[in-house]
Amino acid sequence: MWLLICAFIVVLMVVDCLFCPIKIGVVIPADSISGMEEILAVKFWVSKHPKIGFKRVKLYVESPRRDPYEIREAYMKLVEQGVCAVIGGALSTEGVVLADLAAKTGVPTFGITTTTALISDRKDNYYRFIDTNDVLARYAARYTNEQGFERTLIIESSYNTEYTKGYVNAFTESFKGKVETLVLSDVPNTIIAAMESFDPDVIVLVLSPSELLMAVKTIRSYDETIPLVSSPWGGYEQSTGYYWNPSLNGLVVVSMFTPRIRKFEELVEEFRKATGAGISTAVLYSFMIMENLYKAIEKVGGKREKIIRYFDTPRIYEGAFGRIYMNDCGDAASEYVYISRMMNRHVETIGMYRNEFFSAGGVNQ
Repeated sequence: MWLLICAFIVVLMVVDCLFCPIKIGVVIPADSISGMEEILAVKFWVSKHPKIGFKRVKLYVESPRRDPYEIREAYMKLVEQGVCAVIGGALSTEGVVLADLAAKTGVPTFGITTTTALISDRKDNYYRFIDTNDVLARYAARYTNEQGFERTLIIESSYNTEYTKGYVNAFTESFKGKVETLVLSDVPNTIIAAMESFDPDVIVLVLSPSELLMAVKTIRSYDETIPLVSSPWGGYEQSTGYYWNPSLNGLVVVSMFTPRIRKFEELVEEFRKATGAGISTAVLYSFMIMENLYKAIEKVGGKREKIIRYFDTPRIYEGAFGRIYMNDCGDAASEYVYISRMMNRHVETIGMYRNEFFSAGGVNQ
């Protein structure tokens, strides 16, 4: 009798081990366009891929306000629910909080579009498939140097400073000429006053999409021809969609993005039809994370420590815009940095650099 009971318990344990769900957590504030898109994209991926092997995937979604305390509360709730990994971080401000939590809890956490360099070179269990802001700022400075510009006015946002300050500092260190910075305010005259006093020959914008449109309109009301260069934060797909205006024509963006999407074409079209949402880099990076997290779990299982060991191994991944190298600290470098120009709601590639931080070493994914 006892043998039968023991055998039954063993069978239950095996069945539970084989068929208990793989729990994945999401903690993304939904009070930004990118945040909403990322939540939709992760949910859509799981709806298309409900299982990893024989195990079903169960998604736990938390959408706190963009407040550090609420983000921490939401994250710890997911940890208590036993998730094997967390997807989180639209803005760099959120990424700093989540990276600290990942280091403390030992839960592998994946930032979607958090690019701050403040959490680079750390063994903190926080992984990103997107380049850091300081690298892109250096290439923006290289581009402006090569164009012969000597006086740069940088207009930066007053929020998401974990992103803006790192970008501005890296650009300033690499630019050969003079740099003046202006923190954006709600008063348009401050921009014009800065242009009059400093007399720049190029303006670099480190702003959100809505801020970028407002600033460009103000700049163009004063000077219709001065060259404008933008960081990827504000100056990409949202500025050709939600925030499009003809004044953005000619804006140059230095980023890891290219109009040519090399992966997920069919999935992107299905996502567009199913949700009605636009296709953004936030969506594509969400798909990249989910694809590679699924591959990792399929290969090593759903234990947190095994997933961490997998992503701590330097690898080259195939991303939506080309190859990406991730080092043993979870920091990524795209193979190329692209120079793009906006024109009539479209983005055209006008140049590119091979990223010196991309390594040919590592395991091919």
